Amino acid sequence: MSRYVRRRIVALTAERLDGAELQADTILYAPPFGVVARGVRLIGRETAGGTPIEVLSVARIDLKLARLPAHDQPLMIERLRLAHPTVRFIRRHHRIVSPDQVIRPTTAPTPRARKKFSEILRLNDLAIDGGEAVVVAGGASADPIESRWGGIHLDVRSSPSAYIFRIASEGDKPGGFAIAARGTIDPDTGEGLLENLSIASVQPPTCPRPLEQITGGSIRLVGGVAKIENLRARYGDDMIALSSARASFNKASDEIALDEIAGTITFAPPPSETPYPPKLQKTLEQLHPAGTYTVGGRVTVGRHPGDDGKRPLDYQLMISADDAALAVTNRRLPITHVRGDGTLSKSEFVLKRIAGETFGGRVTAQGKIVMTRPFRYEGAGTAQDVDVDALAQALFPPPKRTFDLSGKGSIDARIAGRGPGGPRAPLDTFEASGTFDVSDGNLWQVPILKGIVAHSKVAKELLTAGEAAGVFDIADRAVGLKRAAVNAPALGIEGSGTIGFDGDVDLRIVAAPLADWREKMRETNVPVLSDAVGDFLGGVQRLINTATKTLIYHFEAKGKLPDPKVIPVPAPVLTRSTAALFGKMLNPTDKRERLIDLLAPPTTQAAPPPSH
Repeated sequence: MSRYVRRRIVALTAERLDGAELQADTILYAPPFGVVARGVRLIGRETAGGTPIEVLSVARIDLKLARLPAHDQPLMIERLRLAHPTVRFIRRHHRIVSPDQVIRPTTAPTPRARKKFSEILRLNDLAIDGGEAVVVAGGASADPIESRWGGIHLDVRSSPSAYIFRIASEGDKPGGFAIAARGTIDPDTGEGLLENLSIASVQPPTCPRPLEQITGGSIRLVGGVAKIENLRARYGDDMIALSSARASFNKASDEIALDEIAGTITFAPPPSETPYPPKLQKTLEQLHPAGTYTVGGRVTVGRHPGDDGKRPLDYQLMISADDAALAVTNRRLPITHVRGDGTLSKSEFVLKRIAGETFGGRVTAQGKIVMTRPFRYEGAGTAQDVDVDALAQALFPPPKRTFDLSGKGSIDARIAGRGPGGPRAPLDTFEASGTFDVSDGNLWQVPILKGIVAHSKVAKELLTAGEAAGVFDIADRAVGLKRAAVNAPALGIEGSGTIGFDGDVDLRIVAAPLADWREKMRETNVPVLSDAVGDFLGGVQRLINTATKTLIYHFEAKGKLPDPKVIPVPAPVLTRSTAALFGKMLNPTDKRERLIDLLAPPTTQAAPPPSH
């Protein structure tokens, strides 16, 4: 009887196989409706390392039918046990060939309607013990095994409405991962539910690190779409929580799409840095995020690798934060209590708006990073009431910093530039324009200002906290001061020129000892103050003519930072704009008016830099 059963099984399978061969060490009949087979192998046409590939191998198969097969009746399987089965998937030209390729295709369409699974087969009990899935390289590879997922255990029980299953794997094989889950599936409708999911580790395509500790939630399969809810995972030191998403597995499409994503990612604080896919990593290296960010949108992954062996990856994500953190630029300037939103795609990161706190002040920004090669960036931002001393320590840590600063600083600027990898160095492409001001500042230790004080004979004890402001632009590795000024009760300064990134200084400066001006005005009764610029300019000239000591100083500052040379030069004619500025310093008509408002009207502040 066993010989007859063996011949029938081999003959029936041969009718359906396409160039493949079924082999078995033993096939035994187990009355009344059972079969036990050992050493079962399905040999395909593909080869690996010159040897034909066993597409399927099973150490032992125990099959028991509930009844004899009947015409136009489903095959009733009471119990099926598979001990140590191995399925081998073949990778050929960056694509994985499914094991069902060994089955001979139907030569002609059948006129009958397609039957449901339950009309073909009914399975009461299925168990797989110690299963294994292997990916092998087709062709003449000397080491054909590429990856292996082993220790798989599966139990399936039938119920009136669906099959109930439990699956687990031990993850003790190289390239495998541990998994545990339970659920239900209806093979007639394709609907199913997977819950209590626990996966130790999965390696997503294009990611340098695996997803680990995937737990909780559920995956519901309806009509070829998987609805995912409440999954949690770890990526390096970062935590990912997926509230909901829809995964589409349309075989007609070349990609797997994850739509309607809603979740969060919590970036670990420094010094932790988890690597991400290369283009995303470029953005993260500029921002160094920490804390929790809300993420929504869409991700697609190609079903098959391209010619480079990598699966195409694309994403369109919306990102927002209510209380997160950033550390921007290579100096990692901290921004805390971040609130804002942006969009991230494979081609660009657009920061729609952001607000936060930095160095005791407030900061706002907007802009974008374009993922070209080299990457390109542009943006605009403001900072208000920033602690100048703390900012200077972050930008110029010892021993680069040789003097002290204090005060509250503000800046309004636009920037643009390109990253590394292009024909020009990143600093050669950096451009900016805007305004700055410092209030309640003690700036007299700055080498240039210190040199001016030394030549102007102003008593140091009179140099109290003052105000500074300027209009600037940056291009060609140099900061251009279009117009800058310092206003203190004892001394007023106006200047312009350039300071190079290499430390080269070239400035022209006018200084007015305002305390001496006030004293001379009382002594001489010369009417300097006037609402008319022309009258004021005339008054200043008369004041200077009657003075016994210098009331106007002109300097050039040249040399290298941190100690350029400040050189007195012959005094040119005092310009109307300079005269008007010193007049406002002497007699401010509006206490709320800032020094920067005298240098740059609001409509011209923070003009955009030249386009790239």
